[in-house]
Amino acid sequence: LCLFVNLPFHLSRTPENESSGKRLVYYDDKETLSFFHQCVVDIRKSIDIAEELVAPAETDICGISLGAMVSVVAKALEARIRKAVLLLGGGYWEDIHWKGILRFVLKGNCADSGTINRNKCHEYYANYFDFLDSLKKEKNMTFLADSDINNPDGGLCTKKCYLCDPLTFAHMINHEDVIMLNSNFDHFFTRKSTILLWKELGKPKIYWLNYPHFSSILSKPK
Repeated sequence: LCLFVNLPFHLSRTPENESSGKRLVYYDDKETLSFFHQCVVDIRKSIDIAEELVAPAETDICGISLGAMVSVVAKALEARIRKAVLLLGGGYWEDIHWKGILRFVLKGNCADSGTINRNKCHEYYANYFDFLDSLKKEKNMTFLADSDINNPDGGLCTKKCYLCDPLTFAHMINHEDVIMLNSNFDHFFTRKSTILLWKELGKPKIYWLNYPHFSSILSKPK
């Protein structure tokens, strides 16, 4: 059994008079976190449905691009997911937002005052790796629910996008359960963003392919 789960506001779930995924272009950090939350809820519900239909011996997940980012979070939080195949994805929102083509696309504003720009985003993300180190020391997700997280001004979690960055969840996944397929010519995910995710995942098998981000990669037999 294979379930193709459309992400919220994409493909068959696109709201009327909108284009697929366009709504996310205008999201701020809180709305982006809500989007990722709904994605994971949808995936877990899909597994419930699959178990009712066929009771699979094993449940795996495959995600492409944004779906690869979602798959990391879902794999970390859902014990029923055994293996993950991550195609054309990466982590570290600051790099994804400002070092690739998305800097010309994303319109959302998560600035406390004024408008978001590269320098402000860098300031917001300055705490990220300290936050990640603290999370790893806690070794459980209750850390994400403490008062500092709910009140970003009082702790290491400067912005809500920390809580839906694949790097935040990658260390919770066994590297033997993951395969990554990435592009040498990806204009959405920089090599740095992919390597950071690969390292946080424990350096799983990774294959670099000479196809751009939007390509017929899935139709290539190799």
